[in-house]
Amino acid sequence: MIRMVSETKSTELDRAVGQLVVGAFFFAMRSCEYLYVPKGQTRKTKVLTLENIRFWKNNLIIQQDDPNLSSADVVAITFV
Repeated sequence: MIRMVSETKSTELDRAVGQLVVGAFFFAMRSCEYLYVPKGQTRKTKVLTLENIRFWKNNLIIQQDDPNLSSADVVAITFV
């Protein structure tokens, strides 16, 4: 179902919804970030921070404290 939704590109809205669904599914699968790790064991995933998220409008980066952040037309998340 995730693939079907992400491949639906009838309209710009369909494309945006597909991208959001894939992103939400990815975060849902990363539940291990929020689970307790016993002492002596190390985490295998890195928690996302604000530095991992970038916003753009018209090919220009928007700072995260910009009051017009919601007008961004591109959001990029870098997973480390």
